[in-house]
Amino acid sequence: MKIGQLTLLLTFLCAIVNAGAIKGKVTLGNDSTTLSGVSIHLLDKKLRFSTDENGMFIIPNLTKGIHTLEISYAGFKKEIIQEIEITDDYSTKELTVNLHETPFLLGEIVVTGTRTAKQLADVPIPTSVVSQKEISARNAVRLDDILSEQTGLSTVAFLGTGIQLQGLDPDYTLILLDGEPIIGRRGGTLDLKRINVGNVKQIEIVKGPTSALYGSDALAGVVNIITERPQEPLSGKLSLRYGTHNTADLSATFESKLENLGATVLLQRSSSDGYDFEPTTPSTTAPSYTSYTVAPNLTYSMDSNIDLQLSGRIYFEEQEDPTVELASLTDWSLSPKLTYRFAPETKLMLKGYSARYKKAEDFYVDSIKSFADRELFDQTISKAETEFTSAIKTSFIVTAGAGYMYETVEADRIANGKQDATSVFAYAQNEWIPCPWFDFVASYRFDSHSDYAVRFSPKVSMMLRPIDQITIRSSYGSGFKAPTFQQLYLDFTNPAAGGYMVFGVVGFVDRLNREVNRGNVVAILRDPKSIQTIRPEYSTAYNVGIDIEPIPELLIKMNAFYNDIEDLIDAVAVATTSNGSSVFSYMNLNKVFTRGFESEVKYSPIEGITLSAGYQYLEAKDKQVVEDVKAGKIYKPTPNGSRKVKESEYGGLLNRSKHSGNLKILYDYEATGTLFNLSFIFRDRYGYADLNGNLILDDKTEYVKGYALINISVMQIVWNTLAIHGSIDNLFDRTNPELIPSISGRIIYCGLSYQFK
Repeated sequence: MKIGQLTLLLTFLCAIVNAGAIKGKVTLGNDSTTLSGVSIHLLDKKLRFSTDENGMFIIPNLTKGIHTLEISYAGFKKEIIQEIEITDDYSTKELTVNLHETPFLLGEIVVTGTRTAKQLADVPIPTSVVSQKEISARNAVRLDDILSEQTGLSTVAFLGTGIQLQGLDPDYTLILLDGEPIIGRRGGTLDLKRINVGNVKQIEIVKGPTSALYGSDALAGVVNIITERPQEPLSGKLSLRYGTHNTADLSATFESKLENLGATVLLQRSSSDGYDFEPTTPSTTAPSYTSYTVAPNLTYSMDSNIDLQLSGRIYFEEQEDPTVELASLTDWSLSPKLTYRFAPETKLMLKGYSARYKKAEDFYVDSIKSFADRELFDQTISKAETEFTSAIKTSFIVTAGAGYMYETVEADRIANGKQDATSVFAYAQNEWIPCPWFDFVASYRFDSHSDYAVRFSPKVSMMLRPIDQITIRSSYGSGFKAPTFQQLYLDFTNPAAGGYMVFGVVGFVDRLNREVNRGNVVAILRDPKSIQTIRPEYSTAYNVGIDIEPIPELLIKMNAFYNDIEDLIDAVAVATTSNGSSVFSYMNLNKVFTRGFESEVKYSPIEGITLSAGYQYLEAKDKQVVEDVKAGKIYKPTPNGSRKVKESEYGGLLNRSKHSGNLKILYDYEATGTLFNLSFIFRDRYGYADLNGNLILDDKTEYVKGYALINISVMQIVWNTLAIHGSIDNLFDRTNPELIPSISGRIIYCGLSYQFK
């Protein structure tokens, strides 16, 4: 049966709707502060719900009779409300529930994987969460500090610090801030160091293609950074951290919520002198910098049915280097959102989003700053989107949305200096929850872009819980990555490297003819007409996982994955120039795959102590190379000539470790206000270059040695409002200046935090 037919059948089966309901609000203790994401469990029907952003919930379509609710939330005492009577099929019972704090723990509420609030344990898609407690325990300031310690994620440095997810490069993982994309990728990498975590509530990591909901760049997965919303009448936090390389971080966060109006703001200043492993060269390994972040958020509830929200972020950075002077790096975004509830189980959201990333660099050829070149990259994006969510009975949830996006890029190396593009998109999701132990989700998205073919992205996911201690998840879906503006519009000649030229595919024939008429091209190697179109890179993926919780203190998670990627975009030589160089453009060529499995174990032997361990096994290879090696078509040099490469010698794609993992100890003793975290991170060897000239990774000399890092952090609360904290990153000072310059050696931090309410 096709997905569309199944959806129609499920809709028909769920068409009978009753009108009885239980409506309520959950607050903090006897205070008026409401709690969002609270779990509401209707025990007699075995159905689960969650409170919305205003602490409200509704259980619709109930028949008359006696019902029982179980209400629970992380860090609060569970409440059981019995004998709630619905007198007829059209009555509504209203409740106000007050929760009180307790050491009781419950799984987090997540929204990224399905765009609807769900308990983490009930999400059918591989999802992990980094909580605010973990961020505090790590004394983290920037996003890369946190993601580098997560299972299945590897940080890589190329034009910034990015992450690999399931063996795919940083440009295949979409980074969101409160559900909206952060722009400003250079060479495919979105630099995680420019994202501050001082106001972050939690970080949700969804693994596997998520283009069915989020479109391009979500081919490997999604990282969604969710910031705090105002809860307290007035509170704030001031933090200061100082460390090695004269690194200083000063931040302040404030929040206030008075009746219907709420506001939060983050203010951050960071600076560092950088470091240099090669003092004999003009440039430094890591330049000095100063950066500023301002992130305000406003919320307003017009009434119980209408909410307004306006959030923004401004980031500014300056760098200094003997050969590269950064004139400016400016990154800002603004996101208004209106939510209207037709009924508690039906809502409409109207969302806008606008962002700009601008970076300008002046390049010099020596330490006295003889001017060589200037590079500008200026990207803007504007988006309008609407999203509708409705629950048909309590077992069928429909989400649908559509939007329009306009994007521009201005750069020195872009044809005509500036280009723009438009796209429209529409998506839908059907979630069927016939019972608490089964959840089925089908998602679909349609993207139409002005410069490449349309793309349809489906995905289906399932959660099955045969017994309370075992949860099985599986998903199958597709993802895509749109061609970049450089691949579409690049117009670049490098006179310093033999005069080679690189042209984007849009207008390639005209630009090539221009060089032919100038006498700069002497030979055509490939039919220029074959370069006129380019398709998005495309993947299909499978994920199958199981969670086992034999006792409440122990959780074991395992997930196997396979990603099949087609139409990878690569540069190809199309013509030869008069000075012996080449003219390049882009085509869909390669086919690769990544496969492996991840496992995580968390154990809490006693209250306050959590031990965890994570491991990933990964294979990432080019399909054509695998076939050529099997056919004996690829050779490697030897002292006596050459020989065929063995299948066991092919190491796959560069910069991928077959084995990686982590060990963590978290000690949280609330009685004394002590928080201690120890992290051990290891990464197996990985290939960094082809040294023997056969264009593949097949020799032990082509690998970077594996390494292990130990990070320690501690925080002690004094007088309930003041905290003293310190940390040591890379305890044993592991470095590899030549091949891994991003590992700076041992870094020591110390600091103070003051919090008031």
